[in-house]
Amino acid sequence: MNFRHATRAVIAGILIAAGSLVSTAPAQAASCTAATTQDFDDDGHADLVVARTLPTSRAGVIDIRMTGGTTQTISAATLGFPSAANDQFGASVQIATIDESDNCPDLVIGAPGTAGRGAVYLVRGTGAGVDTSAIRLLSPAANARFGATVASMWLPLTRVRVLVGAPGIDVGSATDAGGVLVYSLDDGAMVGSPATLTYADFGAAPATADHLGAVMDVTSYHVTLGVPDREVGSASNAGEAIGFTLVDEPGVVELGDVTRANQNSAGAPGVAEAGDRFGADVDFAGAHTFVGVPGEDIGSRRDAGSVARYREEGNNVSTDWVGWNQDSSGVPGANESGDRFGSAVKIGWIEVLVDGDPMSEHVYVVGAPGEDIGSVRDAGAITVLAPEVGPAFGLSQGSGLPGAAETGDLVGAALGDLPGEYTGPYYGGDGIVVGAPGENVGSVVDRGLVMWARGLLPKGRFTWSSASNLGTPVPGGRYGWTLPSA
Repeated sequence: MNFRHATRAVIAGILIAAGSLVSTAPAQAASCTAATTQDFDDDGHADLVVARTLPTSRAGVIDIRMTGGTTQTISAATLGFPSAANDQFGASVQIATIDESDNCPDLVIGAPGTAGRGAVYLVRGTGAGVDTSAIRLLSPAANARFGATVASMWLPLTRVRVLVGAPGIDVGSATDAGGVLVYSLDDGAMVGSPATLTYADFGAAPATADHLGAVMDVTSYHVTLGVPDREVGSASNAGEAIGFTLVDEPGVVELGDVTRANQNSAGAPGVAEAGDRFGADVDFAGAHTFVGVPGEDIGSRRDAGSVARYREEGNNVSTDWVGWNQDSSGVPGANESGDRFGSAVKIGWIEVLVDGDPMSEHVYVVGAPGEDIGSVRDAGAITVLAPEVGPAFGLSQGSGLPGAAETGDLVGAALGDLPGEYTGPYYGGDGIVVGAPGENVGSVVDRGLVMWARGLLPKGRFTWSSASNLGTPVPGGRYGWTLPSA
């Protein structure tokens, strides 16, 4: 399925014609020297980026917690734009490259509630945090939820592409069918008009309440979309995943390989059933797509959840799928109703020695925010799967993670990227950030907590740290509800 998306949709024309690309004139960032991605203070160590919703207004802010000891808090207001209730600034965040000339990490931030339409902010890094100005993109249409997801990629010829999910866009008579808008940047400046991708670009008819663009992951030149609300056959909300590449050609948005997969695909574990929500979260690495299916019923256990991995081969999906749930051999725990295993997923890597030579292998992390720990309901947990390296293991608060398991903590509701920091001759690899947005901190209900480690394997080698929001405690702040991809 190779084709060129050469026609600009009416939606994209409205966006530019409406004058909705607004800049507060970002200053040119100083050049950064550190080689570590996600390093906002240029000290050679990856930093944390965490969103909090500010429940009184749901306006939203983002904390950049730098290893040098400084935390920079940004919002629409600090970037020079109006900030209002229900903006949901920070509902999506990607650590990105906006201006490739300075070597500094930048941020792409979604605020899907802005003005009832949605907005996206492009914020440059400075080497001492981020700039206090931004480029803002406003939604093409009312109720589009523009910015529900955001992502970017860097390509040698077309430079920077920014992708924005707008799951509330109507496509013809299909209400809330959704779409993804693709923008081009060069040296931090917008180039041309955006293109809009809908289900039709992936070989299927858009349908009401598909909400295409609600789940998105970008790795290098590859984009993965989760569409958990897609009907498969007659099964509503069964869900599917779409994978595609963008061809590196200036002036057009051209799709390369395109795949679509669901639980009715050849070789897939299980079958597509109503409410499975296949694609509720997705990640991609090394031709493998990792998919969360948190609504999967297993026997009589409703919403126990599962995960699946498949391999892309050009325009095709391989038949050698692998699926895991908590009753799978070697996976800790047991399937229970409401576990929602697969609500969040991440693929990392680890370097091991094989016959004396280093080799990279995948590590799969799964969030199960509804996991009961003993009699403690919905405390949540994560599972680490490394089938080519060693046995799977689980982590929960009081058992590998900081703190104690409490009702409604929802550990594993969100997972974020964090580059690893390894010393020694081998076992290089990724770390992880884990959100527990329902964590009570002291007497502050649902203040939220994030936990992180700068490596995952071997188990127990790395120290876990944790933090809640700085400053005034925010009841219901749900710190860690949104964690960034990188």
